[in-house]
Amino acid sequence: MKRLATCALLTLGTAPLIAQTASGLDPHVALRHSLAELALFEWRTYAHSLAFVGDLANVARAEFRPDAGVRVWMLTANDSGWSAVAISDATPDDACGIYYGRAPAPLGRGGPGTLVCLQGPPERLANLHRVLLAHELADSELPRILHCDYESRADTVPTAVIVDIRGIVDGDGTLRAQPLVVRDSPSLLSVAAALRQVSRCRFVPGRHDGVAAPVSVVVHWRLFGNAR
Repeated sequence: MKRLATCALLTLGTAPLIAQTASGLDPHVALRHSLAELALFEWRTYAHSLAFVGDLANVARAEFRPDAGVRVWMLTANDSGWSAVAISDATPDDACGIYYGRAPAPLGRGGPGTLVCLQGPPERLANLHRVLLAHELADSELPRILHCDYESRADTVPTAVIVDIRGIVDGDGTLRAQPLVVRDSPSLLSVAAALRQVSRCRFVPGRHDGVAAPVSVVVHWRLFGNAR
């Protein structure tokens, strides 16, 4: 009996919070809020996988859920950027869009990270403390290798084998251990050797507006030593 009472209390305690959120949020605000929450979700996902989510159908409600009455469509999602639009049943005369990276502007105007709606002025989202994409920075702002610790003298001899690795260089100049994506390599042995060698390197961090920031980059790593 005590367990049943507890379950009933949880059910009754949760429902009014959802109802209050649904009824208390202006529909135009709900459009913008839903896309802002989507941006947070997409960048969290990218930081863990180096890819954006294009299909929201199977996303857990705890990860992302539009506000009541708002429908969100992903238009583009790949490792270079994403775009989406949102509409609300309560505001048929309004729609909002947003994009980041190399993706077309959903409503034909506005810059990356700017909420653009049919009703109301554009609104640039506040700093999301996100990973920056390489093409968002000038060449002089990108991370670059500062020095590497070699395991042996043989590892100072470059080979002709190049392995392309995408990863995130943090603001302290270290390459994150995860996520790492190998984009091109002649063999699994080369992949293992490249990951081992590049993990021993320090980078000059990328900078945005003069501040060190995490940046997603592709490292074109030339293998050293006898590993192939």
